[in-house]
Amino acid sequence: SGGPDAAASAAVSNDAAAAPDPPPAPVPPRLPAAPPPAPTAAAAAGAPQAPKAAASAATAAVAAGAAKSSLHKTCRQPPALSPALAEAIAAGLPRRRVGASIAVHPPKFYAAATFLDQYSKCPEAIRQLAVVLTFSSQQDLEVFRDSLLCLRPWVHPELWTGVVVPKPQRGWPSQSGLKDQIIAAYKKWYGLTYMMDSGAVSTYGLMLDSELLILNSHFSGICEATGPWSRLFDRIKSNEDAKSFPAARVSSTLATYKFGGATNSGKDYDKNIIQQSANYVTRHSWRMCTTAPCMELKRQVRQCLFSWWTDLPWLNLTVAGNMLQAIAVSTPKDGWQDLASRMSFERFEYIGYQQWCVLHHNFTFRDVTNITGEAKWGSYMEDPQEGARLAELMPLWISGQALERVEKGKIPPLSTHDPPLLVFHADQGEERANRQQNRKDFASVLKVLLHKQKRFEFDDDL
Repeated sequence: SGGPDAAASAAVSNDAAAAPDPPPAPVPPRLPAAPPPAPTAAAAAGAPQAPKAAASAATAAVAAGAAKSSLHKTCRQPPALSPALAEAIAAGLPRRRVGASIAVHPPKFYAAATFLDQYSKCPEAIRQLAVVLTFSSQQDLEVFRDSLLCLRPWVHPELWTGVVVPKPQRGWPSQSGLKDQIIAAYKKWYGLTYMMDSGAVSTYGLMLDSELLILNSHFSGICEATGPWSRLFDRIKSNEDAKSFPAARVSSTLATYKFGGATNSGKDYDKNIIQQSANYVTRHSWRMCTTAPCMELKRQVRQCLFSWWTDLPWLNLTVAGNMLQAIAVSTPKDGWQDLASRMSFERFEYIGYQQWCVLHHNFTFRDVTNITGEAKWGSYMEDPQEGARLAELMPLWISGQALERVEKGKIPPLSTHDPPLLVFHADQGEERANRQQNRKDFASVLKVLLHKQKRFEFDDDL
C-alpha cells in the first residue's frame, strides 16, 4: 500500500530489533509529601553553555541511535542538541511537581510524536512537566520508539518515559462500544500510579489523550523561563485551592444522535455518564445519601452539569491515592501499579476524581453556563457555542475547535497573561503542526514496523 521498499523495510526492522529498556518495576508505595528540590542551574533551559564533553556525548547518543534507521527513505537525521538541553540531560532532569499520563496506541502515535516534538523545543515545558506515555504492550512501546527514532530523532529519549500497562487481573474489558474508553481510562490511571511508585512527580498528575499540542503560536515567550509555562504548578494549585470545578449544563435540544433505534440528546447521553461515574466512586450509594456533599453530587446529576475536560484534568496524587484505596477496598502493599492492575475503572475517568473531591474534600461544581452557554454534547470546551467567553475562565487548555473559533472571531480573544498552555483534541478543527502529513509519514513507517511483528490489525486506522 505504497509502503517503503524492501531495503528500507530491512533497515527499520533491524532498528526495531534492538529491545528498549523494560518498564520500571514497581517499588514500595510512596506518596509525595515534600515539595521537589529546586531545579539546578544545569537543568535550567537558560543555563550557561554546557561543557563540550557533555554536549557532544548527548548529541552523539541521539545520532548513534538514528544511524540504523537513517537508511529508511522517510527517516531524518537528528540535529545537534542545544547546549542547554544537552547539559540538562547530562546532569539529570529535575523531579517535576506536575506529570502528564498520556494514553497512546498505534493509530495515535503520530499525535504523541508531534506533541513530543513541540515539547522538546519548549524549555520551560520540559522544566515544569514530566511526560509519561502508557502503552498496552511492549510491542507497542518498541514500535513507537523506533518510529520516533526514524521521524523525530531529535526528541531525546530522556525527555519522556514509556510505561507498559499490564493486562488487568480481571482481564481486558469486553463491553462493545465502551471497551476502548475503559482501556484508555485504565492506562491513564496506571500512568499516575507509576508516578506515585517511582516518585518521579511530586504533587499533581494529568490524565490526557495523545492529540495534544503546545499552544505556542499565539503568545510570544510562552516557552521562556518567565513565560506562562513557568506558572503551570501555581495555576493548578490555585484551581485546587478554589475547591471548584467549572461545569455547564448540557442542552436537550442543541444536539441529538441515534444509537440503534433510540434517539439521545446530549443531555441524555452525558447524564448517563455522570451517573455511571457517581455509581463508581460511591459503590452505588449516592442516591441514598443526604449529606451536603451528596446533595452537591445530586445537583450535578439533576442539572446535568458536565465537568469533564472543561479545564486541564489535574489530580492531586495524594488525593488520588486515597480514592484508589477506597474504591479498591485495598492497600498498595505491592505498589500503586499493582493496586491499579487489580481494579476496574470507569470511562470519562476525570469525572470520578472530581466527584470524589466533592464528596470528601468540600469541592463544588461551578455552573458557568452563563459564561459559556449550554454544552451541546460533552464538554462546552470541546465544541463551544459562538460567543462563549472562555477567556473569563482562564483555562489551562483549550480544544482544537475552540481555538479555531477564537481565531475566526466567533469567540472573544484568550487571556494573554494566563493563556491556555495546551491544545487538546488537536486532531479536530483547523489543521495545525502539519497534522495530515505527519500522520501520512508515520503510517508509512508504522506499517513496516507492525508488519515485522506480524501485526496487521491497525492497517486501516493509521
